[in-house]
Amino acid sequence: MRILLVCLAREYLRNPKVTVDVASFRPFYILGEVSKPGEYPFKSGLDVLSAIALAGDLSGQPLEHSH
Repeated sequence: MRILLVCLAREYLRNPKVTVDVASFRPFYILGEVSKPGEYPFKSGLDVLSAIALAGDLSGQPLEHSH
């Protein structure tokens, strides 16, 4: 395989341009103080605030921390 790549690079490939499209994404999980915790499908461009909004926003309850 490596020999093939070396040969192609030397004689055929001159400054190649490559594009990659992701066919599907893995789901993500939101747990904790949200209205609807669980699994959600990831979509390109999704940010953290939008992900929290999908889970029904924060519950407004203060988190308990053990000291």
